[in-house]
Amino acid sequence: MTDPDKTPDSVSKLWDLGNYVAGFAAAQGIAFGFMTLQKEWTNKITDKNPRTIFIVTVWIFIGVFFEIWAILWCHRESLNEKLWHPSEHIKCIFKRVMWGRMVCVLLFGIACLMAAWGPVVDQMTPKDTGSNGFKQSIGGHGRVIDGPTNARTSSQDMINRSP
Repeated sequence: MTDPDKTPDSVSKLWDLGNYVAGFAAAQGIAFGFMTLQKEWTNKITDKNPRTIFIVTVWIFIGVFFEIWAILWCHRESLNEKLWHPSEHIKCIFKRVMWGRMVCVLLFGIACLMAAWGPVVDQMTPKDTGSNGFKQSIGGHGRVIDGPTNARTSSQDMINRSP
Protein backbone atom coordinates (compact mmCIF):
# COMPACT_ATOMS: atom_id res chain seq x y z
CA MET A 1 0.00 0.00 0.00
CA THR A 2 1.30 3.44 -0.87
CA ASP A 3 1.48 6.42 1.45
CA PRO A 4 -1.65 8.57 0.89
CA ASP A 5 0.27 11.79 1.57
CA LYS A 6 3.05 10.97 -0.91
CA THR A 7 2.37 13.08 -3.97
CA PRO A 8 2.85 11.59 -7.40
CA ASP A 9 5.09 13.39 -9.89
CA SER A 10 2.12 14.56 -11.98
CA VAL A 11 0.54 16.21 -8.92
CA SER A 12 3.81 18.01 -8.19
CA LYS A 13 3.88 19.28 -11.76
CA LEU A 14 0.28 20.51 -11.46
CA TRP A 15 1.22 22.26 -8.21
CA ASP A 16 4.13 23.95 -9.99
CA LEU A 17 1.90 24.91 -12.91
CA GLY A 18 -0.55 26.62 -10.53
CA ASN A 19 2.37 28.54 -9.01
CA TYR A 20 3.59 29.54 -12.48
CA VAL A 21 0.16 30.88 -13.42
CA ALA A 22 -0.02 33.00 -10.25
CA GLY A 23 3.57 34.16 -10.76
CA PHE A 24 2.83 35.08 -14.36
CA ALA A 25 -0.17 37.13 -13.25
CA ALA A 26 2.04 38.99 -10.76
CA ALA A 27 4.79 39.63 -13.32
CA GLN A 28 2.23 40.70 -15.91
CA GLY A 29 0.63 43.12 -13.46
CA ILE A 30 3.99 44.66 -12.52
CA ALA A 31 5.06 44.97 -16.16
CA PHE A 32 1.71 46.52 -17.08
CA GLY A 33 2.07 49.00 -14.23
CA PHE A 34 5.50 50.07 -15.46
CA MET A 35 4.21 50.29 -19.01
CA THR A 36 1.50 52.71 -17.97
CA LEU A 37 4.14 55.06 -16.57
CA GLN A 38 5.41 55.73 -20.09
CA LYS A 39 4.11 58.88 -21.73
CA GLU A 40 3.41 57.14 -25.08
CA TRP A 41 1.05 54.72 -23.33
CA THR A 42 -0.75 57.52 -21.54
CA ASN A 43 -1.19 59.38 -24.82
CA LYS A 44 -2.62 56.29 -26.53
CA ILE A 45 -5.01 55.51 -23.71
CA THR A 46 -6.25 59.07 -23.26
CA ASP A 47 -6.74 59.80 -26.95
CA LYS A 48 -10.11 60.85 -28.28
CA ASN A 49 -11.15 57.27 -29.11
CA PRO A 50 -12.99 55.88 -26.04
CA ARG A 51 -12.88 52.35 -27.43
CA THR A 52 -9.19 52.06 -26.60
CA ILE A 53 -9.64 51.92 -22.84
CA PHE A 54 -12.58 49.53 -23.14
CA ILE A 55 -10.56 47.16 -25.33
CA VAL A 56 -7.75 47.19 -22.75
CA THR A 57 -10.29 46.61 -19.96
CA VAL A 58 -11.88 43.66 -21.77
CA TRP A 59 -8.48 42.05 -22.35
CA ILE A 60 -7.57 42.47 -18.68
CA PHE A 61 -10.84 40.73 -17.69
CA ILE A 62 -10.23 37.93 -20.22
CA GLY A 63 -6.70 37.43 -18.92
CA VAL A 64 -7.82 37.30 -15.28
CA PHE A 65 -10.65 34.90 -16.18
CA PHE A 66 -8.33 32.42 -17.92
CA GLU A 67 -5.67 32.67 -15.22
CA ILE A 68 -8.27 31.83 -12.55
CA TRP A 69 -9.64 29.05 -14.75
CA ALA A 70 -6.12 27.59 -15.08
CA ILE A 71 -5.63 27.71 -11.30
CA LEU A 72 -8.98 25.98 -10.72
CA TRP A 73 -8.14 23.34 -13.34
CA CYS A 74 -4.76 22.64 -11.72
CA HIS A 75 -6.46 22.33 -8.33
CA ARG A 76 -9.16 19.98 -9.59
CA GLU A 77 -6.73 17.77 -11.51
CA SER A 78 -4.21 17.62 -8.67
CA LEU A 79 -6.88 16.19 -6.36
CA ASN A 80 -8.04 13.67 -8.95
CA GLU A 81 -8.79 10.37 -7.23
CA LYS A 82 -7.26 8.44 -10.14
CA LEU A 83 -3.83 9.91 -9.40
CA TRP A 84 -3.75 9.48 -5.62
CA HIS A 85 -5.85 9.55 -2.48
CA PRO A 86 -4.78 12.56 -0.41
CA SER A 87 -5.77 12.97 3.21
CA GLU A 88 -8.23 15.66 4.31
CA HIS A 89 -5.33 17.71 5.67
CA ILE A 90 -3.62 17.74 2.26
CA LYS A 91 -6.91 18.63 0.55
CA CYS A 92 -7.32 21.54 2.95
CA ILE A 93 -3.80 22.78 2.19
CA PHE A 94 -4.40 22.50 -1.56
CA LYS A 95 -7.68 24.43 -1.21
CA ARG A 96 -6.07 27.25 0.79
CA VAL A 97 -3.25 27.57 -1.71
CA MET A 98 -5.79 27.63 -4.57
CA TRP A 99 -7.66 30.51 -2.91
CA GLY A 100 -4.40 32.35 -2.26
CA ARG A 101 -3.41 32.05 -5.90
CA MET A 102 -6.80 33.28 -7.06
CA VAL A 103 -6.65 36.28 -4.70
CA CYS A 104 -3.18 37.07 -6.07
CA VAL A 105 -4.49 37.00 -9.64
CA LEU A 106 -7.50 39.15 -8.71
CA LEU A 107 -5.40 41.74 -6.89
CA PHE A 108 -2.96 42.09 -9.76
CA GLY A 109 -5.91 42.27 -12.16
CA ILE A 110 -7.36 45.12 -10.11
CA ALA A 111 -3.95 46.80 -10.11
CA CYS A 112 -3.87 46.52 -13.92
CA LEU A 113 -7.32 48.06 -14.18
CA MET A 114 -6.32 50.91 -11.90
CA ALA A 115 -3.15 51.49 -13.91
CA ALA A 116 -5.09 51.47 -17.18
CA TRP A 117 -7.89 53.74 -15.98
CA GLY A 118 -5.67 56.09 -13.98
CA PRO A 119 -4.66 58.33 -16.91
CA VAL A 120 -8.24 58.38 -18.19
CA VAL A 121 -9.70 59.41 -14.85
CA ASP A 122 -6.90 61.91 -14.38
CA GLN A 123 -7.70 63.46 -17.76
CA MET A 124 -11.40 63.67 -16.90
CA THR A 125 -10.84 65.40 -13.56
CA PRO A 126 -10.94 69.17 -13.74
CA LYS A 127 -7.63 70.76 -12.94
CA ASP A 128 -7.54 73.71 -10.56
CA THR A 129 -3.88 74.56 -10.40
CA GLY A 130 -2.19 77.66 -9.22
CA SER A 131 0.20 79.90 -11.09
CA ASN A 132 3.12 77.49 -10.63
CA GLY A 133 1.17 74.31 -11.53
CA PHE A 134 0.69 72.98 -7.99
CA LYS A 135 -2.65 72.05 -6.52
CA GLN A 136 -2.53 71.74 -2.79
CA SER A 137 -5.18 71.40 -0.16
CA ILE A 138 -4.56 72.15 3.46
CA GLY A 139 -6.04 69.91 6.11
CA GLY A 140 -8.57 68.28 3.79
CA HIS A 141 -10.97 71.22 4.11
CA GLY A 142 -11.01 71.89 0.39
CA ARG A 143 -9.07 75.15 0.67
CA VAL A 144 -6.74 75.23 -2.32
CA ILE A 145 -3.55 77.22 -2.29
CA ASP A 146 -1.20 78.10 -5.10
CA GLY A 147 1.94 76.22 -4.22
CA PRO A 148 4.77 76.13 -1.75
CA THR A 149 5.17 79.92 -1.42
CA ASN A 150 1.61 80.41 -0.21
CA ALA A 151 1.88 77.28 1.92
CA ARG A 152 4.75 78.84 3.86
CA THR A 153 2.82 82.08 4.12
CA SER A 154 -0.26 80.24 5.38
CA SER A 155 1.80 78.36 7.97
CA GLN A 156 3.42 81.59 9.07
CA ASP A 157 -0.01 83.20 9.41
CA MET A 158 -1.13 80.33 11.65
CA ILE A 159 1.95 80.77 13.84
CA ASN A 160 1.35 84.51 14.11
CA ARG A 161 -2.27 83.92 15.16
CA SER A 162 -1.27 81.55 17.97
CA PRO A 163 -1.75 83.00 21.49
